[in-house]
Amino acid sequence: MLPNAQLEKMIAREDYAELLACLTPGQLAVVALRLEDLRYTQVAKLLGLTRQGVYQRMKAARRRLAARCPQRLRSRVRT
Repeated sequence: MLPNAQLEKMIAREDYAELLACLTPGQLAVVALRLEDLRYTQVAKLLGLTRQGVYQRMKAARRRLAARCPQRLRSRVRT
């Protein structure tokens, strides 16, 4: 049997994978880079977007997650 901490980590990974599967490829790219603690300007430079473009994709990703992700995961989405 798995210890509780390992089991919780596995569940969390599955939850995040399920959340990320709700995003478009463009939204996923921005979210993934932000999860790596990159700033909006850094993400923009890497993806060839404006800072405002990154902001808009993040905003759209939050809306999409709030609307489309499974109900049990909605509490993990910051709006």
